[in-house]
Amino acid sequence: SYGQKLENGINEILLQSRVKGMVNRVGSMFSIFFNTDRVKKYSDIKGSSKFPEFFWNVIQKGILMPPSQYESMFFTISHDNEDLKRTLDAVKVAINVLTHE
Repeated sequence: SYGQKLENGINEILLQSRVKGMVNRVGSMFSIFFNTDRVKKYSDIKGSSKFPEFFWNVIQKGILMPPSQYESMFFTISHDNEDLKRTLDAVKVAINVLTHE
């Protein structure tokens, strides 16, 4: 599924970049969290300050997403393989910016 491909792709980008983070996903609904490798409670994510910079870098690459890590993103049936590739490319650039802070 596209949701699984997106989750795997983002997690791989995080792993390669050594930026601590993870994707929480249920079906096509997902969120990206930084500074944690699991999310079980609010305190697992409340100290993350990386999301705003990540958000603006993804937006600058033309990928629209919610402005808060507490909101979910969705991959829909109207998205295709090209959208998946563009999204992963934008995420990779945005996460690489975080590695140069």
